[in-house]
Amino acid sequence: MAPGDVCPTEDAINVFIELLVDPLLPAKSCVQDTPTLSQQKLVAKQVRSVVLLYNYYHRKRHPELAYLPFNEFCKVAVVSRPALLAYMQFMQNLNEVELTDVETQLSLTEKIIMDACDVCKCLDASKNVPNIQGWPITKVAIFLVDSKKENCFLLFSSITSGVWSLVEKDLDTSSQSSLVEKVDEDIFLQVGYSAIREATGINDTDIKVLESDTVYSESKEKAASRFYIMQCSQSTNEEAIQVPLKDLVKSLHGPLISKSSRSWAITPVVDYFHVLPYSEIISKWILRLALFSCLKHLYLDSYSSILNPIFHKQCYFTFMLDDFIKYT
Repeated sequence: MAPGDVCPTEDAINVFIELLVDPLLPAKSCVQDTPTLSQQKLVAKQVRSVVLLYNYYHRKRHPELAYLPFNEFCKVAVVSRPALLAYMQFMQNLNEVELTDVETQLSLTEKIIMDACDVCKCLDASKNVPNIQGWPITKVAIFLVDSKKENCFLLFSSITSGVWSLVEKDLDTSSQSSLVEKVDEDIFLQVGYSAIREATGINDTDIKVLESDTVYSESKEKAASRFYIMQCSQSTNEEAIQVPLKDLVKSLHGPLISKSSRSWAITPVVDYFHVLPYSEIISKWILRLALFSCLKHLYLDSYSSILNPIFHKQCYFTFMLDDFIKYT
């Protein structure tokens, strides 16, 4: 890729902030305007996603870009959006004091930024896949598909406002050790069923487990997620929205930022970036599903029907397979 096609650090952070944080910032603000705790939580959650998007996902595609530690990221963010300084405590006195006590010297937003930077550093954007050996499993994530395996159920703004995510639930790890090597399926499945029931209203009797795996978690430093692909036979409540698998596949591959005329623009990948930890597993599953469906049709239909163009229009997963190959 030519250097001019790679979005630089400052520009990347700027477009991520524009999408995720700007809707929460006032048009005019000053450092003396102390945000409420509710405002701080909302902004901190969005800024955390900006850290993940730049320091891990954007740099994973462009490892030549520099990793920004806490101080450097805060500086770039504040230069991009001076209004964010009102949400910073340590950065307001950066030239006067040294950071010695995280709990007392950092604001909520700064603590979240520091935590997200640590997560990204551990994931290591230079590696194709993080080494999660020995990391505890701290949450369960479910990719839930409908009875026809044509749509998946995603939550909107559940983790980050404006971003899609899977059905997820944190594990209570206070009384147990859930290392990757010691996978307790019964516990994880019960947590998964509970998460589905809370998010969609579907009971575990209407759920079928199709696949499972363990992947990295972007929620905590040195943590893993137990991931399931599950199929449901019932409709869900309105909180979980059905997304066609074809549309999801298109949004899990490619750059996060592309050049539009003389400016940089967000791509649909950002809208689904919380699904990226599971994208390889999901994509391979969809490919197998498409291949199996096409082979089944080839086996069941006569040679004449295979030659009939109408057959190809009726084969839904043939189109899905074409899209998968195109976007991977």
